[in-house]
Amino acid sequence: MKRIDAIRNIMNTVTDEIVISSCGRISREVFYINDRNRNFYVQGSMGSCLPVAIGIALCKQKEKIIVIVGDGEILMNLGTLVLLNNLQERYELENLKLFILDNNCYQSTGAQPTISHSVDFRLLCDCKTVFCGPDEDDVPRITISHSEIKERFMNAIK
Repeated sequence: MKRIDAIRNIMNTVTDEIVISSCGRISREVFYINDRNRNFYVQGSMGSCLPVAIGIALCKQKEKIIVIVGDGEILMNLGTLVLLNNLQERYELENLKLFILDNNCYQSTGAQPTISHSVDFRLLCDCKTVFCGPDEDDVPRITISHSEIKERFMNAIK
């Protein structure tokens, strides 16, 4: 399966959920497939998508949060999976659903290989790992500014 098809499948299930997507092509593809005010595109800060989502999930426990990250991003901050597991057990943080799109490479920076094949992310927390091949499709960049993304997102989730 191509990553963009995995993202399309996830985004086709979205109704009113908050969607947090990781830096690079994943955010570009989410934007391309289904841009909406309740999406937050974490750009330029690899490893920060899940921590941002956890913070929102803790503050907005009545909201459902969908997090879409790549294997490279999650490997940059692997301890966050352990934190998520602890929070899910301790605080019954069940409003956060994590999708890890594993194509075994850092796609956005030139497809350098990761070592995700040596980790079963599901053993560290409750998440859905989707295995997909590296995409060659060139999805357009996000056409709205970082500040506009932030403003419209903050207004949408008040």
